[in-house]
Amino acid sequence: MGVNRSTPEQFQLRLPMGLRDRVKAHAERHGRSTNAEIVRVLEREFPAPKPVEERVLEVLDLIGVLTLGPPSGGTVRIVEEIEAMLKRMAGGQVSDIDPELQSKIRWQLEMLSERRLGDVGEEPSIPK
Repeated sequence: MGVNRSTPEQFQLRLPMGLRDRVKAHAERHGRSTNAEIVRVLEREFPAPKPVEERVLEVLDLIGVLTLGPPSGGTVRIVEEIEAMLKRMAGGQVSDIDPELQSKIRWQLEMLSERRLGDVGEEPSIPK
């Protein structure tokens, strides 16, 4: 969370009475400047947008996690809906999806499918 000090954007901020002192005290307790503390809180509340590719890969990982547990009606429906959306993305039915991302999604969906096929008929393993 580095601050670009060569061309920082600046603006005047009016704070309610006492807030500046609370922010300053908190920042000092944590070894930060008041400005760094304000920037930290703002970045936590307003994170930079992630590229669609990164978000899709996170969703694919989530599907893997959801399918590890015992199936429940809600979980199965969520996974089905997410997979249907990803299949539409991979199949070109969603606009503005990069062809390379489409290929990655297809590959991930294939890996998920292969893993499921490998799990069919296998006894659940007991964690050590």
